[in-house]
Amino acid sequence: TRATESRQGGELRYVTDVYETRRSKRHHFYEDVFAFVFGPPVADPPPLTAEREILASIHQRDGVLTLTALQSRTGSSLAEADQEMARLLGAYQGDVQVSDEGALVYTFQDLRVTAGEEGKENTPAPPAWHRLQPQQQLTGNSTGRNVLIGAMALFTLFMSLVSPLILFPILNIGAIGVAFLAVIPFFVSVAFFAIPVIRWFAVSAENRARHVRNVHRSVLSVVHAHIVSDEPHLVQEAVVGRVREALHKLNDRPETSRMMTSLSTVGDKEITRALDAIMKDLEAEPDVDADGRLTLRFPRQREELRAAEAARDQLGRGEVGLEA
Repeated sequence: TRATESRQGGELRYVTDVYETRRSKRHHFYEDVFAFVFGPPVADPPPLTAEREILASIHQRDGVLTLTALQSRTGSSLAEADQEMARLLGAYQGDVQVSDEGALVYTFQDLRVTAGEEGKENTPAPPAWHRLQPQQQLTGNSTGRNVLIGAMALFTLFMSLVSPLILFPILNIGAIGVAFLAVIPFFVSVAFFAIPVIRWFAVSAENRARHVRNVHRSVLSVVHAHIVSDEPHLVQEAVVGRVREALHKLNDRPETSRMMTSLSTVGDKEITRALDAIMKDLEAEPDVDADGRLTLRFPRQREELRAAEAARDQLGRGEVGLEA
Protein backbone atom coordinates (compact mmCIF):
# COMPACT_ATOMS: atom_id res chain seq x y z
CA THR A 1 0.00 0.00 0.00
CA ARG A 2 0.99 3.64 -0.32
CA ALA A 3 1.15 3.98 3.48
CA THR A 4 3.55 1.06 3.75
CA GLU A 5 5.83 2.43 1.05
CA SER A 6 5.69 5.88 2.65
CA ARG A 7 6.82 4.52 6.03
CA GLN A 8 9.57 2.57 4.31
CA GLY A 9 10.83 5.75 2.70
CA GLY A 10 11.70 7.41 6.02
CA GLU A 11 13.65 4.47 7.44
CA LEU A 12 17.42 4.55 6.94
CA ARG A 13 19.71 1.55 7.29
CA TYR A 14 23.39 0.99 6.77
CA VAL A 15 24.97 -1.92 4.97
CA THR A 16 27.64 -4.07 6.62
CA ASP A 17 28.15 -7.11 4.41
CA VAL A 18 30.35 -5.37 1.84
CA TYR A 19 32.51 -3.65 4.45
CA GLU A 20 32.99 -6.31 7.11
CA THR A 21 36.62 -7.17 7.67
CA ARG A 22 37.70 -10.74 7.10
CA ARG A 23 40.01 -12.15 9.76
CA SER A 24 40.67 -15.56 11.20
CA LYS A 25 38.56 -16.72 14.14
CA ARG A 26 41.61 -16.73 16.40
CA HIS A 27 42.46 -13.15 15.36
CA HIS A 28 46.24 -13.42 15.16
CA PHE A 29 48.43 -10.44 16.04
CA TYR A 30 50.11 -10.47 12.63
CA GLU A 31 46.71 -9.68 11.10
CA ASP A 32 46.57 -6.52 13.18
CA VAL A 33 50.08 -5.59 12.05
CA PHE A 34 49.11 -6.12 8.40
CA ALA A 35 45.94 -4.04 8.90
CA PHE A 36 47.96 -1.25 10.55
CA VAL A 37 50.08 -0.88 7.42
CA PHE A 38 47.83 -1.92 4.54
CA GLY A 39 44.35 -1.55 5.99
CA PRO A 40 41.74 -4.13 7.03
CA PRO A 41 40.88 -6.87 4.54
CA VAL A 42 37.45 -6.18 3.09
CA ALA A 43 35.10 -8.74 1.60
CA ASP A 44 34.08 -8.06 -2.00
CA PRO A 45 30.37 -8.45 -2.80
CA PRO A 46 29.40 -11.26 -5.19
CA PRO A 47 29.57 -9.80 -8.72
CA LEU A 48 26.02 -10.87 -9.67
CA THR A 49 24.23 -9.83 -6.48
CA ALA A 50 22.89 -6.52 -7.80
CA GLU A 51 21.80 -8.09 -11.09
CA ARG A 52 19.87 -10.86 -9.37
CA GLU A 53 18.28 -8.44 -6.91
CA ILE A 54 17.05 -6.28 -9.78
CA LEU A 55 15.62 -9.35 -11.51
CA ALA A 56 13.86 -10.30 -8.28
CA SER A 57 12.48 -6.75 -8.08
CA ILE A 58 11.12 -7.01 -11.61
CA HIS A 59 9.45 -10.30 -10.72
CA GLN A 60 8.03 -8.78 -7.54
CA ARG A 61 6.55 -5.98 -9.64
CA ASP A 62 4.90 -8.53 -11.93
CA GLY A 63 7.25 -7.79 -14.81
CA VAL A 64 6.77 -4.00 -14.77
CA LEU A 65 9.54 -1.52 -13.97
CA THR A 66 9.88 2.25 -14.18
CA LEU A 67 12.88 4.56 -14.09
CA THR A 68 11.67 5.91 -10.76
CA ALA A 69 11.62 2.42 -9.25
CA LEU A 70 15.06 1.62 -10.67
CA GLN A 71 16.49 4.88 -9.34
CA SER A 72 15.08 4.18 -5.89
CA ARG A 73 16.95 0.85 -5.83
CA THR A 74 20.25 1.99 -7.29
CA GLY A 75 20.40 5.56 -5.99
CA SER A 76 21.71 6.54 -9.44
CA SER A 77 20.98 9.60 -11.53
CA LEU A 78 18.25 9.62 -14.17
CA ALA A 79 20.83 9.32 -16.96
CA GLU A 80 22.50 6.33 -15.28
CA ALA A 81 19.14 4.66 -14.63
CA ASP A 82 18.20 5.22 -18.28
CA GLN A 83 21.40 3.49 -19.42
CA GLU A 84 20.83 0.58 -17.05
CA MET A 85 17.24 0.24 -18.20
CA ALA A 86 18.37 0.11 -21.84
CA ARG A 87 20.77 -2.68 -20.90
CA LEU A 88 18.02 -4.62 -19.11
CA LEU A 89 15.70 -4.22 -22.10
CA GLY A 90 18.30 -5.70 -24.42
CA ALA A 91 19.42 -8.45 -22.08
CA TYR A 92 15.94 -9.67 -21.06
CA GLN A 93 13.77 -8.90 -24.10
CA GLY A 94 11.88 -6.08 -22.46
CA ASP A 95 9.39 -3.74 -24.06
CA VAL A 96 8.47 -0.07 -23.64
CA GLN A 97 4.94 1.25 -23.20
CA VAL A 98 3.96 4.91 -23.32
CA SER A 99 0.96 6.14 -21.35
CA ASP A 100 -1.49 8.75 -22.62
CA GLU A 101 0.38 11.31 -20.51
CA GLY A 102 3.72 10.35 -22.02
CA ALA A 103 5.09 8.31 -19.11
CA LEU A 104 7.38 5.42 -20.00
CA VAL A 105 6.82 1.98 -18.50
CA TYR A 106 9.12 -0.97 -19.13
CA THR A 107 7.66 -4.45 -19.21
CA PHE A 108 9.48 -7.78 -19.02
CA GLN A 109 6.95 -10.51 -19.70
CA ASP A 110 9.52 -13.30 -19.76
CA LEU A 111 10.92 -12.23 -16.38
CA ARG A 112 7.51 -12.51 -14.75
CA VAL A 113 8.34 -16.22 -14.45
CA THR A 114 12.04 -16.64 -15.09
CA ALA A 115 13.17 -13.93 -12.70
CA GLY A 116 11.45 -15.77 -9.91
CA GLU A 117 13.31 -18.94 -10.83
CA GLU A 118 16.70 -17.22 -11.13
CA GLY A 119 16.22 -15.26 -7.96
CA LYS A 120 14.88 -17.93 -5.61
CA GLU A 121 17.74 -17.35 -3.21
CA ASN A 122 17.77 -13.56 -3.71
CA THR A 123 15.53 -10.97 -2.18
CA PRO A 124 14.41 -8.00 -4.29
CA ALA A 125 16.81 -5.08 -4.36
CA PRO A 126 16.29 -2.92 -1.26
CA PRO A 127 15.88 0.83 -1.54
CA ALA A 128 19.10 2.82 -1.86
CA TRP A 129 18.49 4.37 1.58
CA HIS A 130 18.71 0.91 3.11
CA ARG A 131 22.30 0.74 1.90
CA LEU A 132 23.94 3.70 3.61
CA GLN A 133 27.68 3.19 3.72
CA PRO A 134 29.58 3.25 7.03
CA GLN A 135 32.84 5.10 7.32
CA GLN A 136 35.78 3.15 5.92
CA GLN A 137 38.31 2.33 8.62
CA LEU A 138 41.99 3.13 8.33
CA THR A 139 43.17 0.01 10.18
CA GLY A 140 40.14 -1.68 11.73
CA ASN A 141 42.20 -2.21 14.90
CA SER A 142 41.41 -0.99 18.38
CA THR A 143 43.17 2.16 19.57
CA GLY A 144 45.23 0.16 22.05
CA ARG A 145 46.39 -2.28 19.39
CA ASN A 146 47.38 0.58 17.06
CA VAL A 147 49.35 2.25 19.86
CA LEU A 148 51.18 -1.01 20.59
CA ILE A 149 52.10 -1.59 16.94
CA GLY A 150 53.11 2.05 16.49
CA ALA A 151 55.30 1.89 19.61
CA MET A 152 57.03 -1.22 18.29
CA ALA A 153 57.71 0.49 14.97
CA LEU A 154 59.02 3.61 16.76
CA PHE A 155 61.34 1.52 18.91
CA THR A 156 62.70 -0.24 15.82
CA LEU A 157 63.21 3.13 14.12
CA PHE A 158 64.96 4.55 17.18
CA MET A 159 67.27 1.56 17.50
CA SER A 160 68.14 1.65 13.79
CA LEU A 161 69.37 5.23 14.28
CA VAL A 162 71.12 4.78 17.63
CA SER A 163 72.71 1.34 17.25
CA PRO A 164 75.29 2.27 14.56
CA LEU A 165 76.59 5.06 16.79
CA ILE A 166 76.55 3.32 20.17
CA LEU A 167 76.36 -0.47 19.94
CA PHE A 168 77.95 -1.36 16.59
CA PRO A 169 81.41 0.10 17.38
CA ILE A 170 81.47 -1.79 20.67
CA LEU A 171 80.35 -5.03 19.03
CA ASN A 172 82.71 -4.42 16.07
CA ILE A 173 79.92 -4.92 13.50
CA GLY A 174 80.96 -4.25 9.92
CA ALA A 175 79.24 -2.67 6.95
CA ILE A 176 77.19 -5.74 6.08
CA GLY A 177 75.93 -5.96 9.65
CA VAL A 178 75.04 -2.29 9.58
CA ALA A 179 73.00 -2.81 6.41
CA PHE A 180 71.03 -5.71 7.86
CA LEU A 181 70.69 -4.45 11.42
CA ALA A 182 70.26 -0.72 10.83
CA VAL A 183 69.50 0.33 7.25
CA ILE A 184 66.82 -2.27 6.49
CA PRO A 185 65.03 -1.85 9.87
CA PHE A 186 65.12 1.92 9.32
CA PHE A 187 63.30 1.78 5.98
CA VAL A 188 60.88 -0.87 7.25
CA SER A 189 60.02 1.31 10.24
CA VAL A 190 59.56 4.37 8.05
CA ALA A 191 57.25 2.34 5.78
CA PHE A 192 55.16 1.36 8.82
CA PHE A 193 54.19 5.00 9.16
CA ALA A 194 54.52 6.30 5.59
CA ILE A 195 52.10 3.77 4.04
CA PRO A 196 49.26 4.44 6.55
CA VAL A 197 49.73 8.20 6.10
CA ILE A 198 49.41 7.82 2.31
CA ARG A 199 46.39 5.56 2.77
CA TRP A 200 44.84 8.12 5.12
CA PHE A 201 44.42 10.55 2.24
CA ALA A 202 42.69 7.90 0.11
CA VAL A 203 40.46 6.74 3.00
CA SER A 204 39.53 10.34 3.83
CA ALA A 205 38.55 11.01 0.20
CA GLU A 206 36.49 7.80 0.08
CA ASN A 207 34.73 8.68 3.35
CA ARG A 208 33.87 12.14 2.05
CA ALA A 209 32.38 10.52 -1.06
CA ARG A 210 30.42 8.06 1.09
CA HIS A 211 29.17 10.92 3.24
CA VAL A 212 27.84 12.77 0.18
CA ARG A 213 26.17 9.56 -1.10
CA ASN A 214 24.63 8.90 2.31
CA VAL A 215 23.14 12.39 2.53
CA HIS A 216 21.85 12.08 -1.05
CA ARG A 217 20.22 8.72 -0.31
CA SER A 218 18.73 10.05 2.94
CA VAL A 219 17.08 12.91 1.05
CA LEU A 220 16.03 10.50 -1.69
CA SER A 221 14.18 8.44 0.91
CA VAL A 222 12.03 11.42 1.86
CA VAL A 223 11.38 12.38 -1.76
CA HIS A 224 10.29 8.86 -2.73
CA ALA A 225 8.13 8.56 0.38
CA HIS A 226 6.36 11.70 -0.81
CA ILE A 227 6.01 10.43 -4.39
CA VAL A 228 4.13 7.31 -3.28
CA SER A 229 2.05 9.24 -0.74
CA ASP A 230 -1.13 11.26 -1.22
CA GLU A 231 0.53 14.58 -0.34
CA PRO A 232 -0.16 17.15 -3.07
CA HIS A 233 3.28 18.73 -2.76
CA LEU A 234 6.47 18.53 -0.73
CA VAL A 235 7.66 21.50 1.32
CA GLN A 236 11.41 22.06 1.18
CA GLU A 237 11.62 22.86 4.89
CA ALA A 238 9.84 19.59 5.67
CA VAL A 239 12.51 17.64 3.79
CA VAL A 240 15.25 19.01 6.03
CA GLY A 241 13.28 18.15 9.15
CA ARG A 242 12.40 14.62 8.01
CA VAL A 243 15.97 13.84 6.98
CA ARG A 244 17.27 15.07 10.33
CA GLU A 245 14.67 12.96 12.15
CA ALA A 246 15.62 9.84 10.18
CA LEU A 247 19.33 10.39 10.78
CA HIS A 248 18.70 10.99 14.48
CA LYS A 249 16.91 7.65 14.78
CA LEU A 250 19.74 5.91 12.96
CA ASN A 251 22.42 7.43 15.18
CA ASP A 252 20.47 6.55 18.33
CA ARG A 253 21.03 2.85 17.66
CA PRO A 254 24.14 1.54 19.47
CA GLU A 255 25.02 -0.82 16.62
CA THR A 256 25.02 1.97 14.03
CA SER A 257 26.12 5.11 15.85
CA ARG A 258 29.82 4.19 15.69
CA MET A 259 29.66 3.52 11.95
CA MET A 260 27.61 6.57 11.05
CA THR A 261 29.31 9.30 13.09
CA SER A 262 29.68 11.63 10.11
CA LEU A 263 25.91 11.72 9.57
CA SER A 264 25.30 13.06 13.08
CA THR A 265 26.79 16.40 12.01
CA VAL A 266 24.96 16.88 8.70
CA GLY A 267 24.03 20.53 8.22
CA ASP A 268 20.95 22.06 6.64
CA LYS A 269 23.03 23.29 3.70
CA GLU A 270 24.19 19.75 2.91
CA ILE A 271 20.61 18.48 2.92
CA THR A 272 19.41 21.39 0.79
CA ARG A 273 22.26 20.90 -1.67
CA ALA A 274 21.36 17.22 -2.05
CA LEU A 275 17.68 18.14 -2.48
CA ASP A 276 18.55 20.67 -5.19
CA ALA A 277 20.44 17.99 -7.11
CA ILE A 278 17.54 15.54 -6.78
CA MET A 279 15.03 18.21 -7.83
CA LYS A 280 17.00 18.86 -10.99
CA ASP A 281 17.51 15.18 -11.74
CA LEU A 282 13.87 14.22 -11.18
CA GLU A 283 12.61 17.31 -13.03
CA ALA A 284 10.58 18.47 -10.06
CA GLU A 285 8.22 21.41 -10.49
CA PRO A 286 8.90 24.09 -7.84
CA ASP A 287 6.26 26.50 -6.56
CA VAL A 288 5.66 28.85 -3.63
CA ASP A 289 2.74 28.34 -1.27
CA ALA A 290 0.66 31.00 0.49
CA ASP A 291 3.19 31.12 3.34
CA GLY A 292 6.07 31.85 0.99
CA ARG A 293 7.59 28.37 1.35
CA LEU A 294 9.18 26.55 -1.55
CA THR A 295 7.13 23.51 -2.51
CA LEU A 296 7.88 20.71 -4.96
CA ARG A 297 5.77 18.51 -7.21
CA PHE A 298 6.87 15.39 -9.07
CA PRO A 299 4.29 14.89 -11.83
CA ARG A 300 6.44 12.64 -14.03
CA GLN A 301 7.10 10.14 -11.26
CA ARG A 302 3.45 10.01 -10.19
CA GLU A 303 2.34 9.49 -13.76
CA GLU A 304 4.81 6.60 -13.93
CA LEU A 305 3.08 5.10 -10.88
CA ARG A 306 -0.31 5.28 -12.56
CA ALA A 307 1.06 3.95 -15.85
CA ALA A 308 2.78 1.06 -14.07
CA GLU A 309 -0.46 0.08 -12.34
CA ALA A 310 -2.28 0.15 -15.68
CA ALA A 311 0.45 -1.97 -17.29
CA ARG A 312 0.16 -4.56 -14.53
CA ASP A 313 -3.58 -4.74 -15.01
CA GLN A 314 -3.00 -5.24 -18.72
CA LEU A 315 -0.43 -7.99 -18.20
CA GLY A 316 -2.44 -9.72 -15.52
CA ARG A 317 -1.72 -8.63 -12.00
CA GLY A 318 0.14 -10.83 -9.59
CA GLU A 319 1.18 -10.12 -6.03
CA VAL A 320 2.78 -6.73 -6.46
CA GLY A 321 3.14 -3.49 -4.57
CA LEU A 322 3.41 0.10 -5.64
CA GLU A 323 6.68 1.48 -6.94
CA ALA A 324 8.96 3.11 -4.39
